[in-house]
Amino acid sequence: MRTMLTFLLPLFLFAACEGNGSSADDTAETMADSTAVDTTVMEDAPPRLTRARNVFFNETLESGKLKFHVNSPNVDQQNTLVVASEGMEVRDDTFQIIIQGRVTDAQIADLNADTYPELYVFTATPDEAKRGEVYAFASYANRTYGEVYVPAISEDDPMMQDYTGQDEFELVDTALIRRFPLSSGRRSLIYKLEKGEANFRLEARPMKQEGTGTQQ
Repeated sequence: MRTMLTFLLPLFLFAACEGNGSSADDTAETMADSTAVDTTVMEDAPPRLTRARNVFFNETLESGKLKFHVNSPNVDQQNTLVVASEGMEVRDDTFQIIIQGRVTDAQIADLNADTYPELYVFTATPDEAKRGEVYAFASYANRTYGEVYVPAISEDDPMMQDYTGQDEFELVDTALIRRFPLSSGRRSLIYKLEKGEANFRLEARPMKQEGTGTQQ
């Protein structure tokens, strides 16, 4: 009897060890599988805040009793600019325009000094060049208002020679100044508000090129 117990005891200990090893291996495999599943879920999960760089533009500018509401979703493709007025004596209008860049700023000025305000909205392309544009709206004696015509400047125009973007705009007294860098120095264009037959026009002409003293 003592001999049989001596024989069975090693067998019992061996079986117990085998059982414990199998359980540990199963646990390790289960944890590995669980980790793999978690990783897959994280990789397949949709990214959060993928459009965080597109900041919605929403500002209201006031001039006396008038208000201009300026809105843009500032998306990269098919971006829109929406301008609405409040307080016109005859009619308030809303303009919706498809624009190429993102709205960066909006300001009120009176470039033609007729005591009635204009609204200027500035944009820049979302790429590294940041090519700028200006959109303008003028009040007609505060009875109503309309879009100002801003003629496009051809790339072949001497004013745009060596142009690569990085525009800066500044409203100064009765003019809008546009500046951009060149390979040597900077170029400045001056925009003046003029009354056309049907609407206002914002015409550009060159100023002295900074750093050279020559006209461009």
